[in-house]
Amino acid sequence: MSKFRGIARTVVVLMVLSLNNVPVFASSNYSDTAGHWAVKAIDRWSDYGVINGYQGRFRPNDTITRAEMAVILDKIMKYRVKADNTFSDLDENWYTDAILKVNFALVQ
Repeated sequence: MSKFRGIARTVVVLMVLSLNNVPVFASSNYSDTAGHWAVKAIDRWSDYGVINGYQGRFRPNDTITRAEMAVILDKIMKYRVKADNTFSDLDENWYTDAILKVNFALVQ
């Protein structure tokens, strides 16, 4: 678990550092991020394809879920191998492969 937290902290630091030297955009990629303090980083990482919203919204003030963090890490690290599913609460969803890939990377 501490490896995951370390990776998560690294991703957050990189996202914050990415605020430097970012051109100011007239509008946001999402309807709910205009004027938000993190709009530049959200738009930049969204343009990279690392993060994305849903139905035109990003929900910038919501807590990030385990599923969302795993998908972000998987997109950045491009993991290839998945662990066996030993999670009792993990069924087949859009985030299942990402969680299993991150889990495999952390247990190695």
